[in-house]
Amino acid sequence: MSSIKPLSTFVQALVDDPSFVESIEDNIKNIMEDGKVTVADMPEIIEMATNCYNNLSKVHLTYEELPDVLIEIINYILDKYELVPEEEEEEIMKMVNMGVKLIMLTPKVKKCCISVWNKMSCKGKKQKKK
Repeated sequence: MSSIKPLSTFVQALVDDPSFVESIEDNIKNIMEDGKVTVADMPEIIEMATNCYNNLSKVHLTYEELPDVLIEIINYILDKYELVPEEEEEEIMKMVNMGVKLIMLTPKVKKCCISVWNKMSCKGKKQKKK
């Protein structure tokens, strides 16, 4: 992968946190049990980045900022620990981007479903009253 790029303030705060580093290193040991990182490991890597963000409740990001921060965390982890073979870099990054998009859809899907359910419930109540 490419050399490590300058980090945003948020991600720098994460990597300066010893508990973050310990958590990452423990997760990497689990991922590297088979001796390599492959596309099959992407769900664990994305989950690791998401958990890192979720554990920092003191930092509030907007919905628009979150995907960039998650990708930056994942890139940092992959670069710092030299986890991805060069020949798999493009495929892994496609998976990272798609995983982050799926993460970002989750709240929208939940909100949409609740909204639809509430509308259906209201209509059902109105029809019963007639």
